[in-house]
Amino acid sequence: MIKSPIRNFARELSVRKLHNYLQSAGVSLSKTEVYEYFSYLEDINVIFLLKKYGKGVRGVEGSIPKIYLIDLGCVTLHELEDIRRRIENVVAIELLPDFR
Repeated sequence: MIKSPIRNFARELSVRKLHNYLQSAGVSLSKTEVYEYFSYLEDINVIFLLKKYGKGVRGVEGSIPKIYLIDLGCVTLHELEDIRRRIENVVAIELLPDFR
């Protein structure tokens, strides 16, 4: 469950798609439990979710959030070397005042 957000950092990750993937892998979790795990990962400052910016409430609330990592050491541990996603993640951290 933790590997998926790490491997998909700086990308949109739908809970529904993750739930379907986990079910096909033989893991029996409900969508509510997947949401709870994401909430736990946010609470312990492993990830933060960021929705698209927009003027309309419908567009913002209906968008799939992107996952950003607080510590990019996890990316190095999993040997993911996409420099563009790393830079996007660093910029997202710097622009959010809660994580400075």
